[in-house]
Amino acid sequence: MSHQISDPASSCRNAGRSAGRKTQRGWALLAALAILLAGLSTPVLSQVSPATTPSPVEAYYVPLPETDLLGSFQAIAIPTAEAEAPIDTLISIAIAVDNTIIWYDHWEDGYEADVRTSAQDSTEIWGDGDLDNGAAPGVTTDADDVLQGGIPVVLENTVALPRSAAVLRYDGRDKIQASFPIAVTRSAYPVTPGSVLAGAVEVLSTESRSWATDFAVPVGPSTPNLSGTDPFEYSTLYIMAQRADTQVFLNSVSQGTLGEGENLTLAVDQGDRLTSSKPVQVSLVTGDVDSRYEMRWYTLSAIGCCGNDYYTPVGESNGPTQVWIYNVASDPITVSYDFEGGATPDGTIGPIATGAVALSPVVPNGSGARFWTLDGAPFVALSQTDTDGGPFASGSVSDWGFPLLVSNTLSNQVLVGQGRGNTSNDSSIASRSVVWVVPIAPAVIYVDYDSDGTVDNTYRFSEN
Repeated sequence: MSHQISDPASSCRNAGRSAGRKTQRGWALLAALAILLAGLSTPVLSQVSPATTPSPVEAYYVPLPETDLLGSFQAIAIPTAEAEAPIDTLISIAIAVDNTIIWYDHWEDGYEADVRTSAQDSTEIWGDGDLDNGAAPGVTTDADDVLQGGIPVVLENTVALPRSAAVLRYDGRDKIQASFPIAVTRSAYPVTPGSVLAGAVEVLSTESRSWATDFAVPVGPSTPNLSGTDPFEYSTLYIMAQRADTQVFLNSVSQGTLGEGENLTLAVDQGDRLTSSKPVQVSLVTGDVDSRYEMRWYTLSAIGCCGNDYYTPVGESNGPTQVWIYNVASDPITVSYDFEGGATPDGTIGPIATGAVALSPVVPNGSGARFWTLDGAPFVALSQTDTDGGPFASGSVSDWGFPLLVSNTLSNQVLVGQGRGNTSNDSSIASRSVVWVVPIAPAVIYVDYDSDGTVDNTYRFSEN
């Protein structure tokens, strides 16, 4: 069974999901699952003291630069109410281990050759007890310049367009390095019309296997409108490089060469193949053109990372939730699915031809779901909430989506990096702030809402 764990403090510090209606939700309906995924990819670790001279063990490039995002926002907004700059950007960094050091390297003046030497004044170093070289927001003394496990560092600012490299901002293309594993989430919306048109993705460590050179596009404008909301009428890849001289190809046709941290956007369709000469990070931004608000963001996994056994914790009350299945295998596949209770499996989907998609039944409200192939054939699985209009019609009020979790990436510890019940993070505004959790076996879940090391609540779960 899937459960929603609420944040009793209502401050949205550590968990996020807002009210179902988009006008109330702020970021959370689109953002929180990306945040949850980021947390799941970074289990909470034992507390470890850093070495005398710490070195980065992870690096992240913030995807989806604002200049390109504005074009995506404008494609979804209607002509009489266009999306307009500036862009409100939020980057959340969840700390897993005490005494972590963060190096924040702004793209505007080029990247450091070695952040440990920090040749550029703009590069910020957080957690080293020295305010002179920077500190996380809100830190005012050297003694407080320490990063403790369990805290989120939330960076929020507006980014004016056209973008000027003379103005430093926390934004797309920035590079983040850390001395211990962290979880990073990237969210954004145009100030006009506001967070009703918003999205979020998990940011991948360059150590992740999904920084890769071969990707399949699972959905696009030609995808059959099985969910009734034209969710993929607009489908654009955001491709970001981590190394200089990265050549990018779409269906074997050259699309140009990227430098470190540079981004390329490409309109794509279902079945397209993206390849590159060096590893890239790929995000898929989708939406219903001229729908005003219907938009979903997905972090894509490389073909080599596609699984054959996935879980989702979401059976949503504010909009029907269904799962898109795209066959990347060389032969037709049949996918089994299982919801809470009853026989296992509850049914099968398919056969699905190579390069084709299918849509699952609606995941029951309050249930998680599992999708798998008996023969181990790989596939891509993307969740879409607010299919067929949902209780608020149109598919553009409770719209959000995320890539499902491959079973072998699940963790028994989760650090939630950022989630807001409303845009202003104002606890006086009624909003819903939850995290979806699905067990794969009977389990007891212990929740520490304020990361002080004390269990605040306990939940007993049945399987799925």
